Amino acid sequence: LASGSFMQFLLFGKVVATTRRAPEKLFRVLDMYEVLKELLPDISTFFRSEGVRSEIKEVLGNLGEAARGILHEFEIAIQKDAAKTPVPGGAFHPLTRYVMNYIKFLIEYTVSLDQLLRGRRREVPRSLGVETFGLSEGLVENTRNESENLSPLAVQIMWLIVHLERNLEGKSKLYLDNAMPFLFLMNNVHYIVQKVKQSELAALLRDGWLRKHSAQVR
Repeated sequence: LASGSFMQFLLFGKVVATTRRAPEKLFRVLDMYEVLKELLPDISTFFRSEGVRSEIKEVLGNLGEAARGILHEFEIAIQKDAAKTPVPGGAFHPLTRYVMNYIKFLIEYTVSLDQLLRGRRREVPRSLGVETFGLSEGLVENTRNESENLSPLAVQIMWLIVHLERNLEGKSKLYLDNAMPFLFLMNNVHYIVQKVKQSELAALLRDGWLRKHSAQVR
């Protein structure tokens, strides 16, 4: 009697996983993923049918794929964000605030995102340089080993911030005054650094990342 209703519930999860992958939907998808995964042992005990169990695993897979897809779309959205007018006074851009607040919310799903991203591990962005890990140019192999110790979520966040910084560099060229692009970039990178320092992002991205960006502001 219960299995029919439960299968309808799982169908809802499949529908959610196939909807348009807008950035704001990520956290609801992750909520569903975490709750279903947490209930998996109890559900498996209650429903002995292999059909139900395979459906649960399929929905979990769909939700996980949707989460990865939304993160990918978010990266693309950061890169494509265009502006035709400069921010007055070289203040921090609304995109900077949005992206950093979004990243802070990702921390609440660290365990799930590390699991979902582990199978698609990425290299640390080359633009960060070996000094990100406090190593000299001659210790490239050690740098690679150090980067492998970073969590998959940390690497993903590094990429998001790199895309943000590249976008901001493009926006800085909108200013006609020669000094304003530098003021604009300094304000925005300082905002990014403060957001990292004031949250669990500092532990995730490590001291090397903070040193590099703090030096950039100076």
